[in-house]
Amino acid sequence: RGRGEFTTMTNQAKKHHYVPQALLRHFSIDGAGQRIWVLDKTTGKTFPAPIADVACESHFNTLQIDGRKIVLESVFDAIDSLAAPLLRKILDRRTIGGLSADERYGVAVVTATQLLRVKLQRAMPIAVAEDFAESLRRAGLDPDELANFRVPSVAEAKFASFGRLLGIHALALTFGQKNCALHETRGEAFWISDNPVVMFNSFPYGDVALNALGVEIYFPLSPQYMLAFYCPSIALKIQQRLNSGMVSDRMPWYRELFEAMGTGQAVDSTEHVAFFNSLQVSSSVRFIYGSEPNFARAQQMLAERPKLREVRSLIKAGNLGEVPHRENFPPGDYLVLMEEVDHHMIPLLGWSDEPEGAEFEVRTNASVEQLNELVAAARFNKASIFSNGYEVQMVRNAVVEVVNGQDERIIRVRFQDERMNELTRIIKNRK
Repeated sequence: RGRGEFTTMTNQAKKHHYVPQALLRHFSIDGAGQRIWVLDKTTGKTFPAPIADVACESHFNTLQIDGRKIVLESVFDAIDSLAAPLLRKILDRRTIGGLSADERYGVAVVTATQLLRVKLQRAMPIAVAEDFAESLRRAGLDPDELANFRVPSVAEAKFASFGRLLGIHALALTFGQKNCALHETRGEAFWISDNPVVMFNSFPYGDVALNALGVEIYFPLSPQYMLAFYCPSIALKIQQRLNSGMVSDRMPWYRELFEAMGTGQAVDSTEHVAFFNSLQVSSSVRFIYGSEPNFARAQQMLAERPKLREVRSLIKAGNLGEVPHRENFPPGDYLVLMEEVDHHMIPLLGWSDEPEGAEFEVRTNASVEQLNELVAAARFNKASIFSNGYEVQMVRNAVVEVVNGQDERIIRVRFQDERMNELTRIIKNRK
């Protein structure tokens, strides 16, 4: 059989790694490739372990179908055989500059596969369904009486996780559309975990999802180097800051990061290692791995946030009928506008959902220069009002109109589709 094909052979290894051993060896103790330091978040214990015995589980990639054992480990063997020399090349050259188109696609495939192959991807559908069932109970409903809903079994979640691998090409193309950068540390080492590919969004209105505007994706390759995939809007925002002449202690690093996205040269991110490592702690199911036994920062995080000791999902279902709260949103009212790539957040003096000829309008004293950008864009995928972290108004496929006054400006928001505007007028007239 060719590599990557499904097999029913009984001589396949029983121990299946969801983080490749070749990748873990980059983090081995003294670079010897045999053992690695482990932090068990659940027990709080730190210990050295053979790389062959971590980030793995017996028959993790084996399915039971109609009484037959289907071993899919060879699928990952094929990907891992691609990954090992490719990642080694990046580490040896200390740059992603000069990679061919095929090699860049290979990096995207390796990262996308690593995102999907871990335990968390199987635990999340179960945890989310259980969370939703509990929200139904809190609302006085019986989840067992809801048509077409039930909590998936472990076997079903495993089967579904392999189904998602069929879309690996499309997922890799999504990674390929990001701005890729290589981060380097010259001090404190990067960690890796049982869920190495992690996401973050620094914008208070941003979602933590692969296609979300503003998303940042990080994949540690060794104690010294880490891959990053950035939403194109981040490069745009950095460029806007650089062009504005803004003075900040962080601007030199932003400039270096912006240049690294273009050249592929590693950017010195030593001062940001604690942040990057914190994402491994908060996004991993149970285990953190490193080349050194110093996990003091992780231990502090776990003491402050005990729920991180065992993570089953990065998604949480809220209460039925309640608007989700964005915890990182500053207090007050803000207009958030989303374009295809760019996005804007404007502080407000007030707003109304009863304007003539618009879905809603807002008042702001934002600069004319900032609002001129909006006039130039005019059309937006989404326009929202956030009040103290809650999205209280939202229009998809929106058009904005800016009216300049002496001390403040008014922004009117309506639908691009005139039929929706007419429907809004009818509803308001009936009130």
